[in-house]
Parts: sequence; C-alpha cells; structure tokens
Amino acid sequence: AALPLSATWQQGLACFAACTFGGLAVTLFIAAVLKLREGVRVNGRLIAFILFLLLESPVLTYSGILIGAGIGVVLLRNMLGMLNEAEQSALRALLAPVVGGSAIAGLVFGLLRQVQHRVARTVLILALSGLMLSMGLNSLGLVEISWINLQQYNLANPTAFACLVLVGIPPFYLLTFAGHEEESEVEIAAMCGMLGLALAILVGEQRQYASIAWLVPVATYFLYTIRVLPGLRILKHAFRGLGYARGSKYRKALLAFRRALQLDPNNRIARDGFWEVHRSLDIDSLSRDPQTLGLVDLDLCLDRAGGLLLSRPNSVQLDEANRLLDLVARIQPNKEPQVAYWRAVAATHAGDLDRAANLLERLLDPSHHGADHPERLAVLLPSWQLALMLHPRLRERVGEPMLQLPGRRIEAILAVERRLSETPNEADLISLKKLLYRDLTEAEYNEAAGGEGIAVNGFDHQYAQHLGLSMINDDSHWQRGGEYLRIAARGLPALGPTLFVQIAQAQRRMGLMDEARHNFELAKRAGQSVGPRNLGDAERQAYFSTLKYLGEEALARGDTDAAIDNFRLYQESEHSGLATLRILADLYEKKGDALAAAR
Repeated sequence: AALPLSATWQQGLACFAACTFGGLAVTLFIAAVLKLREGVRVNGRLIAFILFLLLESPVLTYSGILIGAGIGVVLLRNMLGMLNEAEQSALRALLAPVVGGSAIAGLVFGLLRQVQHRVARTVLILALSGLMLSMGLNSLGLVEISWINLQQYNLANPTAFACLVLVGIPPFYLLTFAGHEEESEVEIAAMCGMLGLALAILVGEQRQYASIAWLVPVATYFLYTIRVLPGLRILKHAFRGLGYARGSKYRKALLAFRRALQLDPNNRIARDGFWEVHRSLDIDSLSRDPQTLGLVDLDLCLDRAGGLLLSRPNSVQLDEANRLLDLVARIQPNKEPQVAYWRAVAATHAGDLDRAANLLERLLDPSHHGADHPERLAVLLPSWQLALMLHPRLRERVGEPMLQLPGRRIEAILAVERRLSETPNEADLISLKKLLYRDLTEAEYNEAAGGEGIAVNGFDHQYAQHLGLSMINDDSHWQRGGEYLRIAARGLPALGPTLFVQIAQAQRRMGLMDEARHNFELAKRAGQSVGPRNLGDAERQAYFSTLKYLGEEALARGDTDAAIDNFRLYQESEHSGLATLRILADLYEKKGDALAAAR
C-alpha cells in the first residue's frame, strides 16, 4: 500500500486507514453484539469493554484488520491506476523478497523468544531490528550499504511512504495485543523498527535531526518493555481468564489465571477471578476431566477457605469455604487433616460445636492420622489454639480432656515451640505456651523423653528453668519448682550442678535430708558428666561446693569410702589446699591404706 503513493498520497493514506480501522470497527461491533447476547454488560466502562472485546475476540480482531487492509489495498490500487508498466513490474518484483524476508525475520524472532538470558535476548532483538531497518532503507534507495545487495525500489514520494508506515503501526500493535501468544519484546522491537524506518525517511537530509531516527525507537523500546509490558502481560491473561470463566470454559480460564498469577502472585483481578472459577467448578464433572483437574490449585483453595473463615464469615462466605474444602477433600484425600481443621473452624462459626469437637478430637489424636503426618503437623498448632484458647466450650469439651491423655501436652508444647522459633514475639502463642507449661508434670516429660537422662528435642528447657527458679524458694510451691528444675537439667546439662544444688537446698530447708543428699549426688554426677573444666564459673563453684559438702557429710556419718571419693574429687578445686590433703591422709590411715596416706 505504501510503495506506490505519489501525488495523491493524502487521499490514498485516508482510504487505507479508513478501510483498515473500519474493518476493525465492524468486527468489534459484531463481537460486541455476541458478547451482549451472552450476558456481558458494559456498565459505563466503554474503554474496558473495548479492551475486553479485543482480547476475547482475537479471530474477529484479526479478520477486521486484515480484511479491511486488503480492501484498502484494492481500492488504493484502483485510485493509483496511473502507474506505468515499469512501476507495476517493480512492485510485483518486490513481493517475493518482502514475503520471504518477513517469513525469515518472523522465524528468527520466534527463536529469540526462547533465549532465557534477558540481556542477551535484548541485544539480539535490537540487532535484528537494526538489520531490518538497514535493509529497508537500502532497498528503498535511501541509504547505500555495500554489504546489502537488494533490488532497489525508488520511491515516488518518500514522505507519503513514511506516513503510511506510521499509520500501519497501530493496527500491527492491535494484532499483537489481541493475539493468543503472550507478548514479548520481539513484537515491540519490530514496531520500533518500523518507527525508526519512518522517522529516518522523514528526517531525510536534515542532519541535525538524524539522531531522532534511532533515539526515539530505542527509548520507546526500553520504556515499553520495562514499564508497560510486564503489567500488560498480566492484564491480558487476567482479562482472558475472566472471559473464559463467563463462557464456562473453566480449563482455559484456569490456565489464563494461573499464568497471570505466575507473573504477579498478588494481582487482585487474577486472584479474585481464580477463586471465582474454583467456586464455579462442579466436583462431579471435574472428576471426569483430568486435564482441568490438574490445573486446580488446592493450596490456594485452602488459603482462600482459610481467609474466609479467619474473619467473621456470613452464611454466603461459609458456604463458599465449605465448597472449597469439599473440592480439596475430593481431589486430594491426603490433605484431609487440613480440611478437617478448617471444617472445625467453619462448624464453630456456624454454632455446630458437636461437629467441631468431633473433628478436633480426631485431629489431636495421633492414632487417627499418624503422629508424623505432614498435613496434620501443619494444622496441629492452630487445632490446639482452637481447642484451648478460642472457645470456652471447646476448651471444656476437647482441649482440657485431651491434655490429660498420655503424650498430648508434650506434643502441643512442641507444636508451639516450632512456631515460636519462627515468630518468637507472637502474643497468642506465648499465652498458649504459658498455659501448657503451667500444669506440665515430670512424669509427662519422662514418658515423652523415653528414658532417664534423655532430653526432649524442641522443648524449652530454659523456660522450665525460669518456672522452677520462680517457685523453688516458695515453701508452698517448692516441690513444683523442683520438678521444673529437674526437667530443665535434662536439656541443660552444663547447668546441672547449680540446678540440683538449688533443689537440694530447698529440701534441706524443709528438713528432708535424705532427699537433699540424693540431689547433691545428682549435682555431683552432672558436673562429672560435663567435666569441671567445661563448666561455667557459677556451675564449677557449685560443683566443688557440692563435693566438699558431700565429703564433710560422709565424714560426719562415718562413711570413709564416700568421704575419700568426694574429697579426692575436691582436690581439683583451686580452694582445696593443705586442709583437704590432711583430711584425705587421715581417712586413708583410718582405712588402713598406709601408702595412700603417706602419699
């Protein structure tokens, strides 16, 4: 259309533009009628409706533009019938090179789309666009390039040619915008090449403006690919998903929304549309459609259901959440523990506490799903929160009775500690932790540990120490304090001497001398297991003080062997000195070991 324009080029330009855009308008009108008959409404948003039509009716869009342009070429040819035979022959000779060159360029551009490295892809695309621009200028006889040997066509009116090239850019862009393929940098590079060609012709011999021909296209390319293209890709997929959803084409809708969410997981249009499709899915028919079934995002379904139930849902939101949960349960039975938890939440909101209690009891019982079931572990903590903290009747019916069962309290404690390791300052978790540790017994801990001297991994032994220290000097609660300190010593062996000494001192204060001696022995054993050199200053001092006390106590009881054993260990203390050696000499002499006494 552009090549033969000459004297009457304004009329030809107007004719071609009117036919091209007129054809598009006719097909968009047809598309609008079809969509309105399907129930789509404009609602005063005309621009959004037009964009919707372009994306939803790519076949009609392509047909309108290409048929309109074809009619424009035919009419233009009749208007320009004054071309002589030589000019018509030159035009016909260009057909094969133009079509062939375009096909090759299209193939190369298609290959460049596959280049993953963004910088390399950009450089290659710009290089190819520059090559096409150079070949175009050379073939029109506007620039002489020695290494490009193409048949040249002398333009009758270069300005007219450039103007029609500019007019051709918008319909080219609309073809790209409406196409099924995801837009990339390739298409905008081709359009920028056309823009550069037109500007180079319009600038002509005006050298002061020569830089415009490459600055404007390059700036347009980078501005569009960096600022416009990312958001436009997402918008196109989201709009397509909405259109497919309205037409009940759920598989295509899911594909479109999933792609939009891959590009931007937080896009609200895509997320809302995605949920709307899941709400519309028929579970029975879905089970017979494996392709659509594979596109359903069950984790997002659970997130959506959870988001609805964590607020104050009304009846409509409860129905939606239960529908999503039914969908997940039918498609992937392995997620039944998570589904059961959210069903318990939904039942609590609905006032059906019997059902909520039954679901929670099954979740908190490890024999039902398995103690290490990953889906159960994912909801174990919120299940305990629901059973103990969020509803008084559930606490009475489920939470407190479950804590009395073997192993349940420790399992709840470990679930709290796992979450606190990620969010240490969460107030609700700290409150639940205090509640669980408050009634913990040494017997429960020992059963979970599975053996004497074994610590429970994940248990907060420092917190147990804190609880024990707060009670050990209270004559009313010192026994509970002693329990907590013995638990703490299991996980804090380096603090063992101090912890057992504090228990022994409390027992001695209460007149329980045999029990006190036992705990002093435990303090001695704890120090030996770690090694005096590995103890901190306070623990080392407690360890050696314990040895001295046990030695003197054994000496008072007349237990020579025990006294020798303790004073011999006490020799390692920097405070033992000459007095300790004299005591040992006397003890060996009493025992009849003259050599040891002399040494």
